[in-house]
Amino acid sequence: MQPASTMQPPRVNALAHEKSPYLLQHQHNPVDWLPWGPPAFEKAARENKPIFLSIGYATCHWCHVMAHESFEDRQVADFLNNHFVAIKVDREENADVDRTYMDVCTALTGSGGWPLSCFLAPDGKPFFAGTYFPRENFLEICRRIHALWSRERERVLETAQSIIQNVIGEPLDTSRAQPARQPSGAINEALRVKVEHLHLCADQLREAYDPHWGGFNRGRGPKFPTPHQMQFLLRHFVRNPGDHEGEGISDLAMTEKTLYYMRQGGIFDRIGAGLHRYATERRWRIPHFEKMLYDQALVSVLLLEALQATQDPIHEAAVRSLLGYVCAVLLDPVTGAFAAAEDADSEGQEGMFYLWSRRQVLDACLLATPPVRRMVVVGGPGAQQNQDRLEEYQWHPEEASHPRARDAMAPQTPPPPPPTATLLAAELPETHDLLADVGISAAQAAELFCRFYQISATDPAPQPTHHTQKGEELLEGRVPFTDPHKANNLVAFSQALAEAHRSAPPPPSGPPSVDSGSAAAVPRNQPDLSVLPALTPEKLERVFRWVRARLQACREARPRPLKDDKVIACWNGFVIAALAKAAQVLDDPGYAAAGARAADFIFERMVRPAEGSEPLLLSRRYRDGQVALAGFSEDYAAMVWGCTELYEATFEPRWLDRARQLQEAMITRLWNDQVGSFRFNDPQGGGQPALGLQLPHYGGEDGALPAANSVAALNLARLGLLLAEPRYRAMAVRLVSRQSDELTELPIAMTAMMCAADALLSPELEITLTIPPETMDAAKPILRAVFRDNFLPFFSLHVLNGEKPEDLAHIVRLCPHLEPHCDEARVAGGQPRLFLCENKVCAAPLRSLADIRQQAEGLA
Repeated sequence: MQPASTMQPPRVNALAHEKSPYLLQHQHNPVDWLPWGPPAFEKAARENKPIFLSIGYATCHWCHVMAHESFEDRQVADFLNNHFVAIKVDREENADVDRTYMDVCTALTGSGGWPLSCFLAPDGKPFFAGTYFPRENFLEICRRIHALWSRERERVLETAQSIIQNVIGEPLDTSRAQPARQPSGAINEALRVKVEHLHLCADQLREAYDPHWGGFNRGRGPKFPTPHQMQFLLRHFVRNPGDHEGEGISDLAMTEKTLYYMRQGGIFDRIGAGLHRYATERRWRIPHFEKMLYDQALVSVLLLEALQATQDPIHEAAVRSLLGYVCAVLLDPVTGAFAAAEDADSEGQEGMFYLWSRRQVLDACLLATPPVRRMVVVGGPGAQQNQDRLEEYQWHPEEASHPRARDAMAPQTPPPPPPTATLLAAELPETHDLLADVGISAAQAAELFCRFYQISATDPAPQPTHHTQKGEELLEGRVPFTDPHKANNLVAFSQALAEAHRSAPPPPSGPPSVDSGSAAAVPRNQPDLSVLPALTPEKLERVFRWVRARLQACREARPRPLKDDKVIACWNGFVIAALAKAAQVLDDPGYAAAGARAADFIFERMVRPAEGSEPLLLSRRYRDGQVALAGFSEDYAAMVWGCTELYEATFEPRWLDRARQLQEAMITRLWNDQVGSFRFNDPQGGGQPALGLQLPHYGGEDGALPAANSVAALNLARLGLLLAEPRYRAMAVRLVSRQSDELTELPIAMTAMMCAADALLSPELEITLTIPPETMDAAKPILRAVFRDNFLPFFSLHVLNGEKPEDLAHIVRLCPHLEPHCDEARVAGGQPRLFLCENKVCAAPLRSLADIRQQAEGLA
């Protein structure tokens, strides 16, 4: 070993100067990586070398595998360095680059994914593409491409040109989007999607539905949550509540069953909360372990709508669990913004942070002094006062299904809202107090838990999976006591224990006892149920809650997966919308406070205000003090959505104003009036030259995330109502109609856009609530009747508070048509009144809560 004074610093490449966590992961590779930018393309042109383009993201498991196998290998690195210009791209930052070359890969191979591996000519035109390659395959591909480039370069270039012309097709328009202050065509241009196409979409989802395990993959894996599919079904259910009722395939039944099996499966983290990215097989059992911010947000919105539609409190518990995870783990307490994701890998293996062997469960239960556990509180300091509700933001479906547990999760009077979510440390419950009360030992508690979840030291991990090792299991609800139609798992388990005791033969004389302090005293194999204590469902609930608390405390001591802490505007917009909607539906202003803080940060650090003729500019990414990249259409659309939800959650007109500003900037920068659509990227917005293959990307199917144009169409429809701006509605109609060929033939591919079509085909419902000074307490039940007790998919809401004259003045500037209502709100001594207008026809104002409830139920 060299003396410390002579040791060389670790080798770094050009990625060491980047901010992206993904690029920084590769800064010590022996590959001479360059980031996407002019220097890389200049080098390729100068040296006349092909480009190897590698696209991935920081929390991608197979990106890590290929990095370890190939990019850290000296032989592979030397070959790449000698014969290629290697470019590394973070797909979450350069989303336009990823989208372009992923289209190429999908067109050439029929599939895509990450890591994305493309070989390009020096000008960026692709001639070969794939995803993950094992080391030997990858090295052989590199050798063959080098040989072709050296001997048959013209043939390679012809191949690249052929791909552009025959596979991708000619771009529609690569110029900058054209402003559309006055959209072409009549304001009342007919929508080319009809109600019968909504029915067609629901029928196609029914055909794709897995009747055994839920989901819409025709019974195959992998399965993604894809919440916009179920959001469409909820809207179709409102439109057709009796459709296929009693057949198990109604819109509501398919949604509820899919959510049920998602909750029962391994895709939900049963120990620390949060949602994994997807399940690798049809039963939702084995997850791909990374946790993405956008999944937490979009599934939360779906669950809130399911709560409104069904009034089932299990959905509330699930939302609180997901948003609790977001605010505990992904929230940056300094900025108030939210990190992008948590990795799937830790300790060099996918899922290690989340797996448990039977021995580990037992050891956790036998610890004399468990670690201190961090809990998240979103609802304010009042939640800290009740130790029985420490699990308020943890959700466990087998407990939540029990009536007593459901009662415990019923809405509570919300405490005063804090400035944002806070973390508190809470000691775990005392072992002996709880277990002595139940009448069992710690080892027996562990054994009951392992039997319930089928965790066995002798059984192999569930297959097929590369996630687990022998003897380690995921708490993914493989419970033998599950009725697919009734979520009474604890009840069934309790009944099975009681029956085993009744039918068991008398024990032999002198049986060994199960000592709570001895790990060896617990049988190594799964014991017969008769040797386990028979407990009531209530006692099982308490025991399992205690075991899970122990497991979480011990898990916090494990090496945690990498957190990708960059702030993506789009994904923060989604979570801002989710937090704001949670504040509305759950009547909990703490969520809105957390969302508002994140939105304020983005406007302060990631938005460049309009100046002269230059419109407002939203940036894509913030990390470590640096803002980078012009925002894409999905960034603008998500932030418009988030600000609109914040307006309807807080009634502060600044959020409606910000939504309008963002929408106008999106139109000016990205709308192309000739096409009738938003372009995905703004090539001139960041002042960067166009590099590589340039495609404008005006459309796109809804995938794991809704397409930007789908979100934008719904935003424009809502803002058109809120601001009384017919231009916005006309643009929404054009966006939907432009996709009419797909939406009228294969609408299942664009269910988020079909949600926008449903909104445009629905009555224009406008709700205005006037609240004179000192009448807010009387107005709160009215708001609960509108938000919590009914699912109204499409409406606009203005709440005019006479106690805030500055807000009334602001809203009149934004919405002059509301001035008479603002005048009424200013009058002291009055009572709250609700005004309902449908398709520009207004009913008499409502004053009594009974009338308001009756009217709201009639609208739902």
